[in-house]
Order: sequence, then structure tokens, then C-alpha cells
Amino acid sequence: MEPLVDLAISVVNYNQKAMTVDCLRSILEAPPECTCEIYVVDNGSSDGSADRIAALFPTVRLIRNDANLGFAKAHNQVLRLDNSRYVLLLNNDTTLFPKTLDSLVAFMDAHPQAGLAGCRILNPDGTLQPSTYGSLSVAKTFLRMVGLRRLFPKGALWRCVISALPLSLQHHFPGYWQHDTVREVKSVMGAFFLMRREAVRQAGLLDETMFMYNEEGEWAYRARAAGWKVYFVPITGIIHYGGPFKLRKGFQPRLFVEKHKGLLHIFKKHHTPAEFMLAKWIIVSSFAFKLAFWFAAWPFSPANASLRIHTYREIIEMAYRF
Repeated sequence: MEPLVDLAISVVNYNQKAMTVDCLRSILEAPPECTCEIYVVDNGSSDGSADRIAALFPTVRLIRNDANLGFAKAHNQVLRLDNSRYVLLLNNDTTLFPKTLDSLVAFMDAHPQAGLAGCRILNPDGTLQPSTYGSLSVAKTFLRMVGLRRLFPKGALWRCVISALPLSLQHHFPGYWQHDTVREVKSVMGAFFLMRREAVRQAGLLDETMFMYNEEGEWAYRARAAGWKVYFVPITGIIHYGGPFKLRKGFQPRLFVEKHKGLLHIFKKHHTPAEFMLAKWIIVSSFAFKLAFWFAAWPFSPANASLRIHTYREIIEMAYRF
């Protein structure tokens, strides 16, 4: 049996050749001192990604899938190898800063109760990208579905205000603090998701019923239930070109449906039946109102209205099937 390496890095790629190449270069141009293996799981890309990665990075271990298996199934292929003390799930739309990996491994070594850790994440323009999350709740789901969460300011001044509050109050605004101190949190962003191998053995793999979105937060639920702690570490680790503040390339129906499917799955799996039913009612009611709006908007924007109506109907039907 081969000795365990300190860190296995798992990167999933699907038709994002240039982005994944840049991500891998950021790791290999300043490699960590800890022992490390890098895995790329290619989910059946049609843009030549796998061949390009194999040619440019012969030391990277490439796993080729015949189809797009989704985020959880792809990362689980690396998690099942069980050949490292830690596993980092790293988005391919990221650039890694030097020394990040060694610093985070050292933190985990110094905090044996830590089952999961995340780092400080920047937007492409150098501003902070909030990357910590609180527990899912019916109230938060309501605020998000009716759009009230958009009323909360997100700038640096607001983060200073939140950071000045007592910790008991700050927990109600998990993504809106300065991200400048070590802190125990409920979950961290999946763009940089450092897992302890013992925590994976206890909590299990990522939930493969979730194609994309929410699977990391669901795993954090199970890790905490198994007695592990989740930490934010204020080391500036990556630039994340995606995330909540990027300008997305239009409306993406499949991912939008999967996001809400994952939300309901977590409620059903980890919350009371009453909370699940309330969340389900909120989601169905919200999209029923949105359907009415887009039916009214049809004469003014038929193509966009048609796409929205089809997607929102799919979400409502999916929710009823739960």
C-alpha cells in the first residue's frame, strides 16, 4: 500500500479547457511543500479539455468520464481513493495564491477537531467575496424567494458594521463580516473546500443525488453532526471568477432547477417534516407568482418569457414530486 500523501486536490472540468489550464498552472507554478497529488475529473468534455490537460500536465492524474456526471459524483471519484490525509475540492474557475495549501494544511494539523476549512476568497477585481454560510432555515428561504435578501447592503462599510456586533448577532449575517479572523462557521464555499480524511470516512461522500449546487453545504451538515468543526481561515487563498457576484452568462435553466432541487433535498434530509413542508410551500408559491408575471410579460418578451415559464413550471413540478 502506498503511503498517504498530505493533500489530494480534486478539480472537476466540463468544457472549460482554458479555465482549468489556468487553475492548474496556478497550483504547479508555485507547488506546495507538503506532499500533494492533483486530480482532474473530466466530465465528458467535448472541447478537447482532457487531451490538452494530459499533454500540458503529465503529473496531473486525469480521470476521464464518458458523460457529465455532475459535481458530486465527479469529486467522489477522488474521495473514494482514500490516499491522502486531506482532500481539497477546488473549483476550476479559481486562481490559487502561493503558500495557500501549506498554510491551510498547517492549520488543519494544528486543529485536529477541524473536519472542514475554507479560506479568504477574492473577486477578480480584488474585492472580498463572502464565503461563509449559516444554517439553512425556513425564514432565510422565505427572504431569498421573495427577494428581500437583496435589500441587505453588501459593501465594505456594511461588513464593518456587522463585524462590530456581538458574535451572537453576527451569526444572523454569516456572509457579511470582514472575513479577517479565524471563525467557526456552519459551512464554507465549495470553491475551496478542504476536508479532513477522517471526517470523510465518518460523514460519508458527497450526496450524489445532488447534481450541482448545495452538495458541499449538505456534507457540512453531516460533518458537524458527526462532531467535526467547520472553520473559516483568514488566509487569502484564491481568486474566484464565479460565485455570487459574477456576471453570469444569461439564465441557465438546468442549473437553476438543480439549485432549488438541492435546497428541497437538504430540507427533507436534515430538517423536520414541518420545516420541509413550509419550505416546499414557499418555493411553490414564489414560482407560481413568477409564472403569473412572465405570462403577463409574454407579449413584450416572448422568447425570454417562454424560457422562464418552462423552467418555473419544472421547478413547481419537481417540488410536488418530493
